[in-house]
Amino acid sequence: MIVQTIFHENNFHGFYHSGQIKNKLTEEEKNNITSSWCPNKFMYKENIEYAYLLCQEKEMEKACQGTLCDELKNIRKKFFYIQKTLDKCKIDLEGLNIFNFYPEKLLMEFYEIKNRITNNILNNYSKPDNYDFLLKLSMFLLEIEDNNLVIDYSKVDKNILKRINYIKNINTVKNKISYNIFGSVTGRLTVNKGYFPILNLPKSLRSMVKPTNDIFVELDFNSSEIRTLLSLLDVEQPQEDIHEWNVKNVYGNLITRKEAKERFFAWLYNPNSEDHLSSKFYSKEKVLEKYYKDGIIKTPFGRSIQSENWTALNYIVQSTASDLFLTQAMKLHECLKSCNSFIAFLVHDSLVIDTNYDDLEEIKNCIASFKNTSLGNYKINVEIGKDYGSLVKVEE
Repeated sequence: MIVQTIFHENNFHGFYHSGQIKNKLTEEEKNNITSSWCPNKFMYKENIEYAYLLCQEKEMEKACQGTLCDELKNIRKKFFYIQKTLDKCKIDLEGLNIFNFYPEKLLMEFYEIKNRITNNILNNYSKPDNYDFLLKLSMFLLEIEDNNLVIDYSKVDKNILKRINYIKNINTVKNKISYNIFGSVTGRLTVNKGYFPILNLPKSLRSMVKPTNDIFVELDFNSSEIRTLLSLLDVEQPQEDIHEWNVKNVYGNLITRKEAKERFFAWLYNPNSEDHLSSKFYSKEKVLEKYYKDGIIKTPFGRSIQSENWTALNYIVQSTASDLFLTQAMKLHECLKSCNSFIAFLVHDSLVIDTNYDDLEEIKNCIASFKNTSLGNYKINVEIGKDYGSLVKVEE
């Protein structure tokens, strides 16, 4: 049985299945659910197939084809004109019953076409090898989306906001973060439109983001991508700064840390770059031979990515590093469930814990678990601060 949850502006309004709209499902109906468009906290079971995770497109318009797409566009137009009228009347539907504003017939048409698109995808797409990971990740990120960010605009120079065009209307977006797990080729997260742009927030504005508890604690892997490359080459993880380690073990103490860092990345992501010392220790060919074949990358986390030769190594390393970080973030999220502290947000390969002082001992245990990855024991960087703009590095 295909069932869709009825949402508007993140507010839950019921379920649709078999031509009916219901406020809640019976236990028998819940047990008979086989599929839906996407997971959410009101309808989540590991044995439900979610079409969104199969086609890996967030928007249905990009996933459907032919007449289904035409029908969906026509229905969307009807919603658009109704919404335009509501906007003119200055009616905000946040928290209101949408059935008082949208015709029930139109809602049923929309969710019926959603059912048909879901069914079409289930019949035409195979379940990806990393489906279970994507499902767990989706639910984890939905829990983060439930959190309200504390944004203190009084701490920010309004002239700075005006000069930065892409966030000049930052005070009009929601004080929440909603991530798109399919927003990049390699699986690195992007933020959905209309939500707080934490991923591209300039350092000059970070002080506006405050914890709801006492402090922020930020964790990130020390040089995540280089460590991932070492893991892919089956090299044990050094428990020191990776660039200092490269100075001693790769470049024979002939250059500085800064020079080693610049030299390594210039070599790593440029297929035409020749660097004897870097190539001697870090074998690109060995990694490509193991994870790249016939134009397809297969990462240790079951992710498949089409790639040209010149982007293959980049994709392998970045995708593996991203999925490793997200796996550890989910582990830490579970570890914090008995605490008042929680993960406030993720920024690329770092996470920020909204920390209650009473939880500091438990958080130390969680950090130890975070470091212990399936690809080795990774050294991490820890920073703390009263807000996101005042984080200071500390020893573990």
